[in-house]
This record gives sequence, C-alpha cells and structure tokens, in this order.
Amino acid sequence: MSAEQPVLTPVKRKARRRWIVPVTVAAVVVGGGGVAWGLLQPRVATVVASDVMVLTAGTLTDSISATGTVAAASTTKIFSTLTYQVTAVNVEVGDDVSADQVLAQLDTRTLTKQITSKKASMTQSQAVAAASLASAQHKASASRNAVRSGKNPSIVSAQSSVTAAHANWTKATKTYEDFADALDDGQNSQLVAAQTALDNAKANLTTATYNEQKARDAWMSGGMPDYPDPLKVALDQAVNALDAAQTACRNARDAYDATDTTAENTLSDLKAAARQARDAYTSAKNGLSAAQASAQTEVQSGQDAVTSSQASGRQDAAVADLAGLLADRASATIASPVSGTITAVYATLGAPASGVLFVVESTDRLEIASSVNEYDVNTVTPGMKVLITADGTRDAVSEGTVTSVAPASTKDAAGQSITGSDIQYPTTVDVTSLNTGLKIGMNARLQYVVSQQDDVLSVPLDAVYANAQGSQVMLALAPRPDGKYTVQEVPVTLGLETDVDVAISGGGVQPGLRVLTNPTKYRAGTVVALSGA
Repeated sequence: MSAEQPVLTPVKRKARRRWIVPVTVAAVVVGGGGVAWGLLQPRVATVVASDVMVLTAGTLTDSISATGTVAAASTTKIFSTLTYQVTAVNVEVGDDVSADQVLAQLDTRTLTKQITSKKASMTQSQAVAAASLASAQHKASASRNAVRSGKNPSIVSAQSSVTAAHANWTKATKTYEDFADALDDGQNSQLVAAQTALDNAKANLTTATYNEQKARDAWMSGGMPDYPDPLKVALDQAVNALDAAQTACRNARDAYDATDTTAENTLSDLKAAARQARDAYTSAKNGLSAAQASAQTEVQSGQDAVTSSQASGRQDAAVADLAGLLADRASATIASPVSGTITAVYATLGAPASGVLFVVESTDRLEIASSVNEYDVNTVTPGMKVLITADGTRDAVSEGTVTSVAPASTKDAAGQSITGSDIQYPTTVDVTSLNTGLKIGMNARLQYVVSQQDDVLSVPLDAVYANAQGSQVMLALAPRPDGKYTVQEVPVTLGLETDVDVAISGGGVQPGLRVLTNPTKYRAGTVVALSGA
C-alpha cells in the first residue's frame, strides 16, 4: 500500500482572503478487504511549468485599491461684483502668476466721470476723507474676505505646514511601530535571514563534528596510519571541514549579533524620529494659531481704520458716495490674491464682467480626491504611503501620502449620509513625487500601502498548507543526479500576507528554490520530471 497523501488544510486567512479548495481524495475498496488508494498515487509524472515558481527576493506590499481624481491642492476662483466691460485681459490659461499680479482691467470711464462730478461738489476736506475711507474699506474688505475664504496667505502657509507635519508625524510613528512589531513578532527580514544563516551554520557544524568524530574513530580503529593512507586523508579532510564549519558558525553568529545591534539602533533612531516629528507638528500648530491671531488682528485693524475714516469724514452722504465710487474703481483692477497657475479664463474683452473671471490653481502641488469603503476606512490613516498610477502617465508609479480621511461617509445633495451596500468615506492624498506627469482632472488608481517589506521571499497563498502534523509547509523540487526532481515538503514560517501572496522564511527556504504553486496536484516523495527541462 502506498503512503497516504497528506490532506491539504488551507492556511487561515483574513476575512477577505481566498481559500485553498483541496482536491477530494476517495478510498476504493477492492477484493480481499484491502483499500486501494488509487487517487493518492502521483497524479502526474511531469510537473508542468505553470505549477512551478523560482523563489527570488523582492518587495511584498499589502495594499488597498481605490480610484480618484487629480486636483490642485489649492484652487482660487477670482470674481467681480461689478458689471463694467472688460478692457484688458493680461493672462491666458497656463500662465504662472504671483500674488497681487493684475489679471484684467474693467472699463472705469463712467466711474471716473462720476468721481470727478462728486469731487466738484465737495470741499477739499470731504474729498480727502472720502479717499481715506475708500482705501480703508478696500483694505478691510480684502483682509476680511481672505480670512473668510481661507485664502489669507499666512494662514494658508501655516495650515499647509500643519498638514505636512501631521502627515510626517503619523508616518514616522507608523514606521516605528511597524518596525517594532516586526522585531517583536520575529518577522524582521534581516534578522530572519541572519537567524536562518546561523541555524544552517549550526546544522553544518553538527554534521561536521559528527563526520570528524566518525573519521577519527575509523582512523584509530585502523591503527592510526600516517598519510597517505586513506583513513588519514579522510581524517584530515574531516578536520579541515570541521575547522571551516566552526569558522562559518562564528561568522554567522557575529553577523547575527551585528544585525541585531543594527536593528536595535534602527529602532532607537525611528523612535527619535517619531518624537521629532511630533514636536514639529506641535510647533506647526502653534504657528497656525499665531497666524490666525495675526490675521484677526489685521481684520480688526482694517475695521478700526474704516471707523476712524468715517469719523473724520463726519459720515455725510457725499463722503460715503464718493468713497463707494473710489472703492469700485480700485476693484475694477482685477488682481490675483495668490500665486499659482491660471487654469481657466472666463473674462472676455468687450463683455461685461460678472461672476467668476479666472481660476488660479497650484499645479505644482497636487492632491487626489478619493474614497475607501467602510471595510477599509479604519485601516487607512493620515500619513499612510500611497502608490499612484494613471493611464495618462503610462502607468508610471508616483508616491503620495494620505492627508485626511473623512469622519463621515459620503453625503447626498441634501446633506444626508448615503446608505446602501457601498458606503464610501472621502479621502485626500497629497502627491509627494516630483515631475509625475499627473494633470488636474486625470483619473488615477491608488494603492494605499498597509504594510510593505523589502528583500523578502514570497509565494502565492495557495502554495502553503497545513500538513497532518499541523505545520505550515509547501512543496518544493529537490534536484536529483539523474536530472529529475524529488517533491519535498518544506516547513515555512509565514510573514506579511497580502490578498495574493505571503512572505515565507525557514531553514530550507532560500532564493533559487523551485516551489510548486498548486500542491493539491502533487505528493511529497514523488520523483517527477520538469516540463521543458
């Protein structure tokens, strides 16, 4: 009777993982009361190439997929409440502009005539008071609108610093915690590799010690002959092999100790970096508070100037009327309140100015408006790394960082939370890579990086199973002198797991090992040929 084929128990997965569905093994009763395990015999004499993978070290990423739209990190719509004709448009789409740069001019001839007429009927002191009042009103209005619309330059800059500092702090904290968890769980790839090398060196030393003792016993039993007697030659070779194994074991121990020290130093550095990032975030918040206070002081100062001008002009009707006309003439010069790139021009020569005239956006600072579902919303956090691709960039990979995750799900036009089977939570991703080729309005594909390990060996989830003893194993091909292979069961330790692959380590796991990706079709101990070999 042939040996029983192990039942392939699937590796336990997270809720969203796929399961191995093992092939059912049937027992057939034959004459004489025996059981013929026909289906337990090797199903194939040749292993097809598609069932084999060669282990190579690489980067394994566990991520959450989503889509989004590229947008500017800052968008400013410039409008006018005046309806005078546009006499000049100084910019076009694509132009870079600076704060206070004049974008357009409205026809002020009617206003100028009205101002001249008003001044003619007023005293000198009234005219001066009106000019002072108009200037104060214009400045007060500009500072007040900047604060209300969130466009105050100092506040915008300080808020950007807070957002960046918070993202850096969150990222630094996560990096530290992930590294610490990997150390605690024995999943640090460098330490695992060093431990594997040390274990192999110890095993080789044990073998070399045994072989040396065996050769020495044979040499002594043979009368301790001198060289070139075969017993003496064998002993010398065994002694040399033992010396080499001892040296290799010491080197492996030193390498492990050095790797362990490096890991501890790295952990300490990451902890210090997280603390520094936290302090920088606190400093940025203090800077924002100071900027907000300064802006409010500026608004109050502007209002105080208006009040003072009104008092000095006695606030008679003539002064108020002239001040209004002067303020309208100043507003007829359309300037950009921020620096950026012109992305839309609605002002038309000869046409009345009304509503939005220009749009200025930060094309050098992009973000992506996206969302995640309710299953993943507590996994995606600010500071998380994001990989970004788009058809328009030929799938070139750019990097970004999550800057915000909405506390509530997407709402409808009435402000009510959308219900149903696909609940989404809006997210914002800051594009951190430079020269990405991404353009405002592009559709993007996102990979929120939950965890990532470099220089690890990994296999498909279905390549690993629990054997009859409950150990996690996989099937690999061990080469034979005749060019064929023996199917062997290799114990593995599982590491980072994605929807498709899982990181593995262990004494028999090394680059170049041929692994069977569909173990349900093969049996340990079987001698097979490799298709195409």
